Amino acid sequence: MNTTRGFTLLEVLVALAIIAYALAALIRVTGTGAANASYLRDKTFAHWVAENHLAEMRTRDGYWPATGLDGGDVEMAGREWFWTTRVINTPEPEMRRIDVEVRLDDDQDVSPISTLTGFVARPQRGDAAGNTPGITSGGTGTTSGGNANGE
Repeated sequence: MNTTRGFTLLEVLVALAIIAYALAALIRVTGTGAANASYLRDKTFAHWVAENHLAEMRTRDGYWPATGLDGGDVEMAGREWFWTTRVINTPEPEMRRIDVEVRLDDDQDVSPISTLTGFVARPQRGDAAGNTPGITSGGTGTTSGGNANGE
């Protein structure tokens, strides 16, 4: 009598079905991870585009933005990004609020990938940056003619 025993055909088919189900789940998780990585990459670049545009607006000499909408495009990371700015008045008359929205499509009906809000102060009399000669803004520097040790 032969005492060696192997797997039956039914046992082999059940094992293959379990393996196929597990592999399908693994492929699904991997695909979701890749899609999330792509989304996060796009969101990061869109946020950088918004930060760059807001920084450009803030650093223009004597710049006081008009209220309303503006738009344009810029290239970053080998892609074209479309930005829209909305400038509105604030309760403080010397400040304006700037909302920057960034999209991958020029269509305004498409939800923005990133939205950033910043504020710009009205330039003061004096130099283009609003500083009066000999006076620092922020209280950590010195007036003209001195150094950090007060000499």
